Amino acid sequence: MIDKCIRDVFTPDRLKKLYDDLEVAKREGRLDLDRYCFPFIPWVGRDYYEAPKRILYVGKATDGWDDDVSIPYKTLLSEAVTERVSLYMLCRITENYVEKYLVQGKETHRPFWQLVYRLTPYILDINDNYRLGRRPEYNRENLKRCFYSIAWTNLFKIGVTRGNPNRQMENFLLQEFNTLPSEIECLEPDVVVLLTGESYDHHLNNVFLKSNKREISEGIAKEEIARLESDDDKAIIVRTPHPREWRKLGWRNLESLYDYLRKEIV
Repeated sequence: MIDKCIRDVFTPDRLKKLYDDLEVAKREGRLDLDRYCFPFIPWVGRDYYEAPKRILYVGKATDGWDDDVSIPYKTLLSEAVTERVSLYMLCRITENYVEKYLVQGKETHRPFWQLVYRLTPYILDINDNYRLGRRPEYNRENLKRCFYSIAWTNLFKIGVTRGNPNRQMENFLLQEFNTLPSEIECLEPDVVVLLTGESYDHHLNNVFLKSNKREISEGIAKEEIARLESDDDKAIIVRTPHPREWRKLGWRNLESLYDYLRKEIV
């Protein structure tokens, strides 16, 4: 079953327009669709709406999709556009990734998911004995409780087959398929954690239109933790250093982010 908020944001008309616009960009030579992977549809865990606090994690973009996740399709954007892949199939690809890689613990070596898995139990009080400085237990039950309780999206819904999105696609998506504000409005999170790093702040200003960056940490990293304040203050929106920076610093330094969020939530 497709989450209602996902259906409301990624409507058939909106997907059709995306595919139409991509075809035009290809025809005009602005985008080579074979360089990019399938559109990404956000994940909303089955327990997200009942969670003690609703947490939405935001990354940059997908770093390609593996074939065993995207079956029966390949991963090239050109195929998605030609076949006009449905919202249902795009959601299945995201769901397959979460179930096969995150819930099974196969992606816990990636800094992005390490941060999500270490921070989520603290905010949700899933485990009173959890400690940020300890290596977490990557057992299936703990992984399910974490990833079924959160929502996950990306700033850019189309990435290259490997690596970060390039400027051509970034500009295209900001103009033609900027869905993040609608996702936040619909999902009504209590906390939005942007794991995009300082280098993407100029994109965030375009996404949130009116936002003020306010540093909230004390220089524990090269990049500060920053609070983004917009016209809509329903959610606590913070931008953190990229997860790779957290791993270099040591995960115990996440306590500064955790302490701030708990104080603001209370």
